Amino acid sequence: MMFLSEIAAGNSFRLYAIGSEGRSPCHDFLTSIQTDHPDEWAKLMARLQRAADHGPPLSNPEQCRKLKGSSPEDTVYEFKTHQLRLFWFYDQDRMILCSNGLLKGTRKEQDRAIAIARRWKADYLTAKSRGRIQFPRSP
Repeated sequence: MMFLSEIAAGNSFRLYAIGSEGRSPCHDFLTSIQTDHPDEWAKLMARLQRAADHGPPLSNPEQCRKLKGSSPEDTVYEFKTHQLRLFWFYDQDRMILCSNGLLKGTRKEQDRAIAIARRWKADYLTAKSRGRIQFPRSP
């Protein structure tokens, strides 16, 4: 069973961290950078809230960019700060699902993190098609 936990909500989108079996790489990443890189964390959280309010800044590749895959199902995106990358994808109903992140590193580390994001997306779509997503409760 996969679960979603809300990161930010705004007029345009809701952003969620996805997780499975009690773990969420996105939440683990956000928690660790909040302590270890508070300035970068603050920039990223502001970027996420702005995306919730106005949509992702896809026209600004310094803040956000599309990472094309070999098929549309492989396409993921990244929110960026100077040192951080947070990977995500869209779902219907104006949802942005964040999967994992990393400190900017080597090309090999980035490629591995992108592969992990694509795997989370594929797992999410499979779980969704089988009705195995635990959505947050509405207030």
